[in-house]
Amino acid sequence: MPHAHDGRLLNIKSSDFAKYQSTSHATGNNVSPKIIYRLLHATTSNIFYGSGFLSSQGRGFSKTHGPNGHRFTNANDNGYTGNPGVTANNPLPMIFGSTTARPRTNATGSAPSITTASMPINAPEATVSGRGSTTPNSNLKWSELAGISASSIPTDVCDNARGLANSPGNQTTVHSPKGEAGGGGTFVLSKGSGNNEYSSYYGTTNDNIAYTVVHTMATNTWIEVKLNTIAAAGDMVVVYVCSAGGDMYTHSIDPIYLRSPTGGSHSGATIGTYLAPNKNTTATDTNNAGYYAIVGSGGNVGRVGFNPYRSTGNYVPTIAHILVIKKGNGNLIGPATANGYTHLKYGGQNSGIPQENSSYITYARQGGTYLSGSHGGMSQAFNITIATAPFAAIFANYGKWSSTNSSHSGAGVEWDMAWCGSGFFGTKGSGGGSYGHQGQWSVTVDNYTGYHYFATGKYGTIVYGGSGTSNYNPQPTWGFLNVDYVVHAFTVFRG
Repeated sequence: MPHAHDGRLLNIKSSDFAKYQSTSHATGNNVSPKIIYRLLHATTSNIFYGSGFLSSQGRGFSKTHGPNGHRFTNANDNGYTGNPGVTANNPLPMIFGSTTARPRTNATGSAPSITTASMPINAPEATVSGRGSTTPNSNLKWSELAGISASSIPTDVCDNARGLANSPGNQTTVHSPKGEAGGGGTFVLSKGSGNNEYSSYYGTTNDNIAYTVVHTMATNTWIEVKLNTIAAAGDMVVVYVCSAGGDMYTHSIDPIYLRSPTGGSHSGATIGTYLAPNKNTTATDTNNAGYYAIVGSGGNVGRVGFNPYRSTGNYVPTIAHILVIKKGNGNLIGPATANGYTHLKYGGQNSGIPQENSSYITYARQGGTYLSGSHGGMSQAFNITIATAPFAAIFANYGKWSSTNSSHSGAGVEWDMAWCGSGFFGTKGSGGGSYGHQGQWSVTVDNYTGYHYFATGKYGTIVYGGSGTSNYNPQPTWGFLNVDYVVHAFTVFRG
C-alpha cells in the first residue's frame, strides 16, 4: 500500500507496502503487520517518566516524518541525546494518529471512503499479535491501509485529472506542480540526511498529487478547476491567489465554491477566508488572498471555483495555487499564516537554494492560539510555503530542487516535498498581457509529525517527545524566482 496507491482495492501488493514502510524503496524489508505502531503525535518538547505513550517494542527512534522509524543499534543508546544510533535494516513501521486510509470502489470516478485502521493507538506487541480474535482491534484489513501516508495531500486521482471545468477565457491555463513541459520545472521527494535519509513519500508524482496551479488574465470571472482527486466529507480545499496591481476584493458570500465531480451543487461545506485580500506595494504591486473550504455532507467534491475579484479590468496577471488536504481522524482546522508575515516580497534572484527569512522564525504550528505544545498539540501540522509570481518571465531560469537539498537536517532545509515550475510561454493577447512564461512558483511541503524517542527499552513505558537536535524550529523554505515574487506560508492542523 504505497502512499500513492489510487485507493481501488485492485492489484494491492504486499511488496509495495513493504517498500513504503521500510528503509529500502527498491527491495523493501520484511515488515510484519503485527508490529506496526499506531502513534499519537507528540505534544510537548519534554515528556518525563511516568507519562507519555506506551510501547513494548524496545528502543526506537523516529525523525523521518515518513512511515517508519528505526531501532537503536544497541541497548545502551539513549534517545534523550537527540542523536541515537539506529539500525537502518530493521525498521519500526508507524502509522500516526492523524493518518487515514482512502479506499474506494472499482467504479470509474468513485470517491474515497475515509477509513481509520482498526489497530489500537500505541498498541504493544502483545495486543497486535492477537489478530484473528473477536476484539474490535483484530483482523486488520488491507483496505484500511490503502493510500496511507504521513503526507496531507492525497494522490488518489479518482479519474478526476486536473484541468479547467469551465471556459473563462482570457488566457487561463492549468498546470501541474512542475509547470509547462519544457519550462524547466522540477518535482522532488527528499530522502533527507543522517537519521532522516529513509524518509519517503513512495510513489508520489507530479501527476498524481492533488495540487494545481492556475494562471489567468481574467478579472471578475469565475474559474472552475478539477481537483486532481475527489474530496470526501471532512477533506479541505485551499485556494491561494496572487495577482498584480489594482485592488483585490473578497465576495461577501462564499469567495470560493465547491462542486461535484460532474459539476453538480454541493451543500454543507464550511467556507472561510484565512487571509483577507491585501496589497504589497514594494517594487511591482501585488495582491494576495487565501480561502479554504471543508467538504460537507452534501456529496463528494471534484471541482472548486474561485474569482480573482478586482477593481481593474482584464489582462491583469493572476496566479492561483489549489490543493486538497486529507481529513485525519479529527477535524481539520483552517489554515494559519506563519507568524502573521502574510505577504513578504522579494526582487528577482538568480542564485540561492534554499531561501529563508528569519522574520518568519518558524511555522504557525509552534504554540500559537490554535493548538498548544511545541510539537503540534497531538495533531499533525502540515506546513506549506509558496513562493510565486503572477508575472511573465522571458527565461524560466529559476532555482531547481534536487534530492541533495536534504530535508529536516536541522540546518535550515526543512521540507519533505519540493517543486518549482512556470506556465506556458505566451504572447500578448489582443487586450494586453506579456511575452514570456506565464507565472512562476517554488513550493515546499513539510509534513510535520513530531519526533519520537522510545528511550526506556522493551519494558519501559515512555516516548520522549523531542530533545537535542530533534527539537528544532522549521522555517518556511523556498527556491528563488527570477522575477519579483511573494512568499506565503501557512499551516493546517490535522487531528
